[in-house]
Amino acid sequence: MARSFNYCRMENFPTLEVGQQVDSGGQAVFEDYPDRGAHSEITYLGSSEHNAFAKYKVIHETQKTYRHRFGSDIRNTLIAISEFHLFRHRDGYFMVDTNQKEIRELADRLGQAFPESLLLLEFRVVDLHSLHENIARVGADTSVIGGFFRQLKVDRVSSATIFGHEVGESPLWDEFEMKGELGGLILNFVFYGEPTSAMITRSGGIVVYSAFGESLALELVDDINRVIDPHAEDVAVSTRRRRRQ
Repeated sequence: MARSFNYCRMENFPTLEVGQQVDSGGQAVFEDYPDRGAHSEITYLGSSEHNAFAKYKVIHETQKTYRHRFGSDIRNTLIAISEFHLFRHRDGYFMVDTNQKEIRELADRLGQAFPESLLLLEFRVVDLHSLHENIARVGADTSVIGGFFRQLKVDRVSSATIFGHEVGESPLWDEFEMKGELGGLILNFVFYGEPTSAMITRSGGIVVYSAFGESLALELVDDINRVIDPHAEDVAVSTRRRRRQ
């Protein structure tokens, strides 16, 4: 089963002890049920199964517009609950097994709950063309076996994924790259003696297609990040300023 990780940096992230939990808080959103609104809870679990990463568990709530029945009442709003993990590398970056929308929401809530921390969220943008052009330098066992293209200016085609041995050298690849945007690069390589594949997205996400446990998945992600780093740039996307006294 594929497993996805999104890269980010959160400068001034709260310092926690093992087992300690922080709550982003939340305001009441239902007048007749004065419970607080959507919020997030983060618990520091200590080291992950890979010793380069610390692990945090997140219970994350999101307010959604969805017509439903609660008891005998018809409602248009509900609070959905998801669970994911932050894996914080000893070099400071995070790999998070959820989407960027939830990461943004979490960072914004932390910024509101701890305004004195001046939390800064950064994602990254990967130059996939540069990565593709330099993939041969990674190693003889690494090759491009697929690409996802979007915003294609091709008759009746807006996006496409193409696969194949040495597909990165095909005329179709060149045509799609000229007429659209390369949104994902799928690599094949050898990991612990076994053929393995993963996709790297333009936004710096990594999708691992092998059914690895946490330790091997994080080791693979760590290796891939070293390949990505020379072709990536961190971009600030959310800043919380100190409140005036």
